Amino acid sequence: MSGQFRKSPLLLLLAALPCLACDTGTVRDAAFHAKRDNYRLVVAGNAGDAALDEKFRALEAWFAAQGPGLNVKVEREDAADTARLAAEFGIEAVPEEFPATYLCCWHPVLRGPVVARRWPGVPAPEEAAFLRGSPALEKARELLPDHWGVVLFSRGDGADRFPEVAGLERAWAANHAPGIGVVAVDRADPREALLVALAGPDAEGEDWAAVLYGKGKLMIPVLAGEDLTTGALDRLFQRLPVPCTCLQQALTPGLDLPLLWDAALDARYDPLAAPQGYAELRLDDGGSGDRTAALVAEIPEPKAGLGLAVLVPLVAAAGLAVGAVLGTVAHARRARKEGGG
Repeated sequence: MSGQFRKSPLLLLLAALPCLACDTGTVRDAAFHAKRDNYRLVVAGNAGDAALDEKFRALEAWFAAQGPGLNVKVEREDAADTARLAAEFGIEAVPEEFPATYLCCWHPVLRGPVVARRWPGVPAPEEAAFLRGSPALEKARELLPDHWGVVLFSRGDGADRFPEVAGLERAWAANHAPGIGVVAVDRADPREALLVALAGPDAEGEDWAAVLYGKGKLMIPVLAGEDLTTGALDRLFQRLPVPCTCLQQALTPGLDLPLLWDAALDARYDPLAAPQGYAELRLDDGGSGDRTAALVAEIPEPKAGLGLAVLVPLVAAAGLAVGAVLGTVAHARRARKEGGG
C-alpha cells in the first residue's frame, strides 16, 4: 500500500508537546481557560524534627488561606530521602545543613522537575508573601483581563531600549484595540528577585522586555539588548490574536509564573476577537520546510535566566516537529497521486 506514514522521532516529539484546550477563541483567550502550572515549595528537613514541623504547619496554614488562586503548593519532605528529592523535585545538590526550602517547577523540555530557587531554613508566612506576586506582577495582573497582554520592561545599564516598547504600545493602541499594557520591573528591588531569576537575563546588564499574557504566562523568548526592538516585540504579540489550535499553542511556549489569581479577575476577563485579517498561521509550505525554518530562525540566541534556558529550545523543537509533520503529509499526498489515489 503506497503512502504509508512512517514513524519519526520528530512526530513523536510533536505528540509530546503540550496542547491546551483551544478549540475556540484566540491563543490569548485559551490561556485564560487553561489550567496553570503549579509550583512546589518544598521544605526539606530531618524526619521527626518537632520545631521544623511546627514552622511547616504555620506555612501550610498560610498557603491554605490563599485559596486555590495561588499556583504554589507547599510540601514537607524528609531530607534523608535524596532519591525522592531528586526524582520528584529535581533537588540534586543537597546542602550539608537542614532545613532548606526549594521552589520547584516542571521543565517542559526535560519533562522533569527543576529547582527555580533555594533558601536556607524555612520562610515565615510573611516572608512567603512574595509568591503571591511581585509589585510588577501585581500591576500586570490588573491589566491582563482586558488587554491583549502586558510588556514587562526592565531598565539596565546599557542603551535605553524603552522607546522600542513605547513604539509598540502606541501601535497596538491604534491598530489592535484595546491594546497592550506596559509595566516597569525594578531589578534592584528584592521583591522582584524571583521574577528576575525566572525571566531576566541577569540582575544587571542590558535592558530586557518580556510578554506576559493570560493568567500570568511569560512568553518565550524574552528580548534583551539589541534583540529588543519594536518589530521583535510585535512578532511576539502577533501570536496572541491568532485563532487557537494545537500547532499554534506549540509555537507559543511560555512559563506560568507564581501569581495569585482570584475569581474577581476571572469576572473581569474579556474575550477579545481577532482583528480583521488575522487567521491561523499557515505552516503548510508544500513540505519544503522553508516557512518552518524561518520561524526557528527568528528566535534570538538565549541569554541567561531560567525562563530562557528552559524554554527557548521548545520553540525550535516545535518548529522542527511541525516541519516533519508537514513533510510527511506532503509525501503521503504525492504517493497517493502516483499510486492513482
